[in-house]
Amino acid sequence: MGEKISRVSHCLIAAWCAGILILFFAYGLKGVLLLEQYRAETEGARATWIASSTMDPRAPALEEQAVAEPKPADVRTGIEINRFEAFSLVESGWTVDFDIWFRWTDDALNPGETFNVVNGEILRRERKKQIVRGSERYEQYRVTARVSKTFDPSRFPFNDEGLVIHIEDEEHGAGELRYVADTGIVDLPYLPTFRPVRVKTSLLLVKLHDYGRSSADDAPGAGVRMNSALIFAMLAEPPGMSLFIRLFQALFASVAIAFIVFFIKPIHVDPRFGLSVGAFFAAVGNNIYVASQLPQSDRMTLTAMVNLIGLITIFLTIVQSAVSLYVLDTMGRPRLSKLFDMVSFAALFLGYVAVNVILPLAARS
Repeated sequence: MGEKISRVSHCLIAAWCAGILILFFAYGLKGVLLLEQYRAETEGARATWIASSTMDPRAPALEEQAVAEPKPADVRTGIEINRFEAFSLVESGWTVDFDIWFRWTDDALNPGETFNVVNGEILRRERKKQIVRGSERYEQYRVTARVSKTFDPSRFPFNDEGLVIHIEDEEHGAGELRYVADTGIVDLPYLPTFRPVRVKTSLLLVKLHDYGRSSADDAPGAGVRMNSALIFAMLAEPPGMSLFIRLFQALFASVAIAFIVFFIKPIHVDPRFGLSVGAFFAAVGNNIYVASQLPQSDRMTLTAMVNLIGLITIFLTIVQSAVSLYVLDTMGRPRLSKLFDMVSFAALFLGYVAVNVILPLAARS
């Protein structure tokens, strides 16, 4: 007579599977809430930055200062991006190749030789064009610069990143030289798609950079030291899903290998437990690799969530194998052991796949 599986056994297996699904559901829900919080914080900070940049409260101070000084020379300036290079999240920087042009009429100025990238370092500066028509001068430069940027790892690689090029003149303050945004030619959305990021939108604006007063400015009547700043901001989108798969392909393969154990009899101890243990250490190695590619964070980031749920899943396969071995070898219940294996496989597989689908969706900007 065949082995009969009691109602109690069915209830215990159902409770085990329900516990697994509840664990995955709670983990996924917590992750979604955290990622939505991170996205709201990013969007709020970005809106605040745009508002402070476009509505500079220090403009009246410059206007008052200009009453007693000659009117600053206007220099029409624009930027066009050629390509992005060498993004480094750990080193907090990126390299950009761009063209910048200047139109002005004051012979005393040479803005192409005196401008600087304030939030980075110019690696190459090459004049491409120089045109003089009457009193108007035009120059265009090809520039390669290494720009500093603190990347946010919270939702990487699905979060948009704000990339900023901050240009100022090193020799002339805002009372002598004033940038005017030349937006007629800049049209990034119609430029070729860049790799490894895609520019979603861009903003070119001019604001005042207040450096305060130095000790030399303490004399009576000394004004506030300000520079005219040209800000070129871009909202860039990394190739989220393809990069996500590349980062975690070793982890996903490890979990897939761990799932194979459900189709091996528990009494075959070496392959049944050896595959799961090997998959666990491979997942740990992938965790170390991913952590080395990103800046440190005190938050529970998307990558940390994915790594952790992978380790938890593999650990649960080891626990399940131990229980299944006990049922088969000690209790002598082969049918119950096989049912336990198949139902556990279905619960773990569905829960793991669901979490790894909803987390990236929640992280998208």
